[in-house]
Amino acid sequence: MATTLLSSSGFAEAGTKPESSRVAEIAARPSKPGTTTVAEIRSRPNTIHSALVGRDRRNRRTCRSTAYHFQSVVWHLGKVKKRSIQIKSVDLWKQGGREVFFGSLKMLRGTDGKQIWLKQHWEIPRYRPSRLKITKFKVNKTVPVRPNKAIQLHVNWLDGGKPRERGDCYGDQLFIFQLKPGRHTHEEG
Repeated sequence: MATTLLSSSGFAEAGTKPESSRVAEIAARPSKPGTTTVAEIRSRPNTIHSALVGRDRRNRRTCRSTAYHFQSVVWHLGKVKKRSIQIKSVDLWKQGGREVFFGSLKMLRGTDGKQIWLKQHWEIPRYRPSRLKITKFKVNKTVPVRPNKAIQLHVNWLDGGKPRERGDCYGDQLFIFQLKPGRHTHEEG
């Protein structure tokens, strides 16, 4: 299934590779929709917005105009150290053209990938098409990290198809939002 990653990391910047080779490089990557956010190392509380991640099938002739879904995460952080991040809560921002059911939200440690936090499908309200919806989840965990290993938030979701719509217009999806400490707050490409 092809996905669309909407973030500034997909565009060529001054002094980088030419646009055509950069686009080819991004297209050749495995299709794991998600984004990595770097949080500034600091002792004060911080709120960080991830890039927008989504699946957009509206441009296909066989799919309806409702065949899209976008998500973003807002991380509410406490103290960010080189080896750990205190996560107070996360907000899941979602917007789309059809009803979406969530399978689970789970957070994996940035050292060994062990699951440290989980919300099951009955704890997550389904998304009904409308404007932007924000769902807040308390975490209250200090999560260890290693250099080049990010904390991961996995968002599993499923949207149902419409009558006479091909199977590639809908289905289940996993979005991965990553968080790691760094010198300043930014999105990684």
